[in-house]
Amino acid sequence: MHSFLYSSLKNIRKLSILWKFTIAYFFLIFLPIVFIQVSSYEKSVISIKEQTYTIIRQSVTQLENNILYLMNNCEYASDMLSIDTALHSFLQNEFDPALYLDYNIEQKLYSINNTFMVNFSAILYTSNKSIPEMYNIIYHTERLKDNTCIDSLLKSTKNKKWGRVKNKENFLSLSTEKRQIKVLPLYTKILSLNKPGDTIGIIEIDIPWKEICNFFSDFKIGKNGYLVVAEQDGTILYNGGHEDLRDVISDMNLTKHSDIVELKINNLNYYVFFNTLQNTDLKFLAVIGEKEILQQIENYRRSLFFVIFFGGTAIFFVTYFLTNLLLKRLMLLVKMMKKVESGDFEVRIEDNMEDEIGMLSHSFNSMTEKLHNIILELISKETAQWEAELKALQAQVNPHFLYNTLESLRMECEINNQPYISNALESLGKLFRYSMKWESKLVNIEEEIEHLKNYIFIMKIRYGEKIQFIYNIEEKHKKIKIPKMTLQPLVENCLIHGFKSTDGIYHITVNVRELKNDKILCIDIIDNGIGMDIEKNEILNKTLSDQVSLDGIGTEGIGLHNVNKRIKMYYGKDYGILVNSKKNEGTTVTVCIPLINIYHEEEKI
Repeated sequence: MHSFLYSSLKNIRKLSILWKFTIAYFFLIFLPIVFIQVSSYEKSVISIKEQTYTIIRQSVTQLENNILYLMNNCEYASDMLSIDTALHSFLQNEFDPALYLDYNIEQKLYSINNTFMVNFSAILYTSNKSIPEMYNIIYHTERLKDNTCIDSLLKSTKNKKWGRVKNKENFLSLSTEKRQIKVLPLYTKILSLNKPGDTIGIIEIDIPWKEICNFFSDFKIGKNGYLVVAEQDGTILYNGGHEDLRDVISDMNLTKHSDIVELKINNLNYYVFFNTLQNTDLKFLAVIGEKEILQQIENYRRSLFFVIFFGGTAIFFVTYFLTNLLLKRLMLLVKMMKKVESGDFEVRIEDNMEDEIGMLSHSFNSMTEKLHNIILELISKETAQWEAELKALQAQVNPHFLYNTLESLRMECEINNQPYISNALESLGKLFRYSMKWESKLVNIEEEIEHLKNYIFIMKIRYGEKIQFIYNIEEKHKKIKIPKMTLQPLVENCLIHGFKSTDGIYHITVNVRELKNDKILCIDIIDNGIGMDIEKNEILNKTLSDQVSLDGIGTEGIGLHNVNKRIKMYYGKDYGILVNSKKNEGTTVTVCIPLINIYHEEEKI
């Protein structure tokens, strides 16, 4: 990926400015149009999906209301049977065939069915062992011991509970036809009228699943949408489509009351809205294909593609031709510059326009004319340059003459037994030689200290033993490189300005220390001179940090500023000189340089 980006950037650099402007303008115009069109399309898709979800939700709600109406009738029938006094008497007394003939549950249910125009069936469960079981009419409650729905009902405070859809054999509804049919059961507790809270039996009212399925046939979602009814564990009870959804539904999370899920069926995208039927674990799943939902904006999508494609092509060519027209004069300027590059300095551009390109053309003409004149001047001055170099070679002989003269004087002093003058001349020669020798811009600190010692020796000729010079430097710091002529100008500044009106001993101390946490080397030049007041000290430090101008400082700070400027040029603006002074107490000048790379040989600046 990195190599691809690098290659792309490299190729872009090779493009002409015409193509760069064309591509830039093209994307600046084309991308916002694409973004707006795509955003509009996506918003349309979202809007259509939301409308479809609303229609599906309303259709499922209407279906549930129809089924709930049937379930409410079933609950009403259950309530009528559970409070029937004859039924209570039948269940609480010893079995009497004559009494059973008087109480016929089938006859009562038949009357209820005629009332609601439905076809419910009922089974009575009793704990009265004297009452014999009758197939599909009366059973003992022991048969319900493994029924989790009945266990839940008996443990709850509610009187009725809807069970899971089940197969019921020999379903009888005013008919003797034997068959197996699915039913949705409602279990209702029969509570004792004499002993409140005691359950004397359970009545089961069954709604034929076929009666509920009659509502499903009228359920429509678009052209190809369909309904699926399943239980919470994924068991499919009704499938209005042709796809086998067993594996799909088993992977769905149906524990929620309702949700909208996007899934794949036979490699096609479908949207499934499911909702839970009240008081049951039945899930109504409305399935509709994404293609059908988005069919109405398919034409818009095709139109969008053609608009983007042809619009982008038109924008590209229009941008190219307009950019070419605007840059034509600039391309002419580039052509003329190539001629100058080849050595033709007599080319000129005729451009009377006063815009930026016109200004460039005028500047180009002026530049070529000046270049032509400069070349002529260079040719005419070539001889003079050779003569200047010869004079410079002659001038280099003079310092050697001075060194030899000083050395001759020193030897003469030694012969005449004048060691003090001899040593002074030797120090002066070393001082002069060190100042004139600039083969290297960086020197060891010990060389700077040695140069200081020679300078102090010469100054003692004037001041005598009033000057006391002390230096403290660890062995590891002696080979550290610093800019040449850093310390001597600062010590000279002490003698000239720090002691100009002071009597007594002149103490000058040089300390080399290391700030390990900050990785900085500090060289302190400390004197006991007259110092300066706080205001002047602050102004001096501000000038050293370039916060204020040097105007008005006078000549006192020139040496400091020269050294400070060289340090900043070598190591950066974060390093340099800091002055800390107190009136009549003395001054400390601190030179700060980085410890990083300072042990290296001299670098080219």
